[in-house]
Amino acid sequence: MPRLALVDRCLRHARVSPKGRGTPFHWSSRHVDLYYLFPGMSSSNTASAALDTQMSSIPVPLYRHAAPSGPWPWVDFNTELSSSEPPFQTGEHEWRGYPQELFGNWSPIPVARSEMLTQCARAVKPCLVYGMDVMGDGQFKTREPRLHRIEVSEEKINEFWSKLQDEESIVRKDVRVRALFVDNLSESVLKMLGTKFVLRPECFPIHSESPLKFPYRYNIEPFFFASSTNWIPSRYREDVRYGVGDHITVILPFIRTTEKTQKTHYSSSDMKPNEKKNTIDVMAPLHLHGEHVLLIDLLAVHMIREKNCSTIITYHPALRDRTTAEHLHQVMERAGGSVYWNKIFVASEDPTFFFLAILWYALYAWDESFEVLYNRIMDMEVILNDYNFTAMVDLNHSLHALQAHLLQYETLLHDFQKSVEFVRDTPN
Repeated sequence: MPRLALVDRCLRHARVSPKGRGTPFHWSSRHVDLYYLFPGMSSSNTASAALDTQMSSIPVPLYRHAAPSGPWPWVDFNTELSSSEPPFQTGEHEWRGYPQELFGNWSPIPVARSEMLTQCARAVKPCLVYGMDVMGDGQFKTREPRLHRIEVSEEKINEFWSKLQDEESIVRKDVRVRALFVDNLSESVLKMLGTKFVLRPECFPIHSESPLKFPYRYNIEPFFFASSTNWIPSRYREDVRYGVGDHITVILPFIRTTEKTQKTHYSSSDMKPNEKKNTIDVMAPLHLHGEHVLLIDLLAVHMIREKNCSTIITYHPALRDRTTAEHLHQVMERAGGSVYWNKIFVASEDPTFFFLAILWYALYAWDESFEVLYNRIMDMEVILNDYNFTAMVDLNHSLHALQAHLLQYETLLHDFQKSVEFVRDTPN
């Protein structure tokens, strides 16, 4: 394929120094050590590698803590396992005791190490919840004005908890899928969503033979929130009740392109003139020449699937230039207006199609990113075709940065493939 051949040629040039000698890579965590790329560079500049992209770079994913199959959530073997923790009395905390109230092994130590609650505490803006319903006839309905956009400040915590319980028991009739898109997730809202979704008999037809005992309580595994706040790619199925429903979760980092602004910080891959750094942070945005920036974005989706009454919750990181709940809510509204997709929702009662439509958002983003990368590599190829190795000195860092990011993107694209196959192979 032309694009792949062009990438390969560009990267083969990147592996050759101006004098024709190979320059091997040395990988260390998420950084590429440029001491090996530039042998004459002093390693004393390591301290200068603290980039001004703290608000743009994302954490290195800790895969061992990603899924509920791990017997020791957020505990490493250098942790003092024999240390005693304060006793916890269940049944006395309602939502405020989440997650230990419902998941006893999520004691203060793993909760603190996962930082899923402290990450929420850093949000300075009030939590916003955007709602959408897919009705029984397949039509999309933006919720009533009082439920379309809910601002949950600390002063309205109890009011929001009551509203969650009331709407689940009253307004759920003839709703196939209810989607809640959450911006600036607060600690209190996290605990509420994780603690209790109540399914009432109204969710099922009068003659339904559902084996559920009502009211039925949903509990959301803390792994969804811990993996989401830590950007850990994962996908899993849980709470399988044959003939009734299940839970499926996909945490999916993906690549998206955005435009540069005057306030955009420099990354390790877009240095100022005459500036050298000895690391490439592949988790930070990749600044291309021109107006484009490639960055890692996140889709974090938890779906509670039921034959007649499903719920989707999406988490959105409070990080600049990432997809917000409001934006994804608007995108899904447009999906509901698509003639092609509307026919699918009308013809099929499977709520998983709504989940699949969300994954299409990441597919669009990947394709746009490849388009931008292709144009950038074309520009580089023009210079490389001149065989002007003096120019290569200036391009050396850019080429190595591009190679490092492409290797990272390949990993994320493979995670995307596995997530799509997971949804395909997990029947409702």
